[in-house]
Amino acid sequence: MKTPKPIARRFLSALLICATLLSITPDLHAHQPNREPPAEPLPTSIFGFEILPGLIRPNPNHRFLFSLNLLAGKSNGSYILEIGSLANFASGQSSGLQIAGLANYTNTMTGLQIAGLLNVSRKLHGAQIGFINMAGDAIGLQIGGHNLAANSFTGLQLSAANTAEKTFIGLQLAGFVNEAHQAYGTQIAPVNVSDTINGLQLGLINRAKTINGLQLALINLTTPTATSIGLINISDQNTFDLELTASDDGLLTFGLRHQATALYNTYFLGTRP
Repeated sequence: MKTPKPIARRFLSALLICATLLSITPDLHAHQPNREPPAEPLPTSIFGFEILPGLIRPNPNHRFLFSLNLLAGKSNGSYILEIGSLANFASGQSSGLQIAGLANYTNTMTGLQIAGLLNVSRKLHGAQIGFINMAGDAIGLQIGGHNLAANSFTGLQLSAANTAEKTFIGLQLAGFVNEAHQAYGTQIAPVNVSDTINGLQLGLINRAKTINGLQLALINLTTPTATSIGLINISDQNTFDLELTASDDGLLTFGLRHQATALYNTYFLGTRP
């Protein structure tokens, strides 16, 4: 009979799992290859309990209706509820609710992930609430300090900084910056950045390479064919016209007309000798 590993080593392995979650982001970009279905359904248990991965639970390939991880746990997923004081790691499908003090990871999540630091799901149908939320393909809601969608995202991103690296459909609302490669919908933040925006950018500074919609900001970095309303609009085809006028009563005005889009910005400065 093998002697169990020391608890200290188990604890270190749990911390290693948490650290590993931080390195999963590049894998979120890739879709899972098609696999043949297993010959037999995965074993399912009503309740699972674990202190650290492998310390008590004999088989991490089980799925559980309810799972309680005193520190951290690893399984194939849960159906209704999984709670861990530090971390939950599900290599398969999870549904319902996954709660951890530090980090949650699941391959496919249908439901809600809540963590104090990090939520990761390669495929998400539901919501993530945490300081950092990461998803590959997602439909639903992300609320946190920084939200990242590595592939396609449909729904709402709400945080200090939102990033959609490929296609985004819905609303990005941030306290600092929104980023998207191709956005269909609305970006609202002090700084909004998108390669292609099909909809609305509303902020202090907006930037887009292709615009099918409207930009509203103090400064718009835009294209000549865009509809951009701001104090300053800048494109790669800016034109400037100077104007100098004098009235009969002695008012002298100096004007600058600036065109970056189909709309003009005109600035005047006047003086009376």
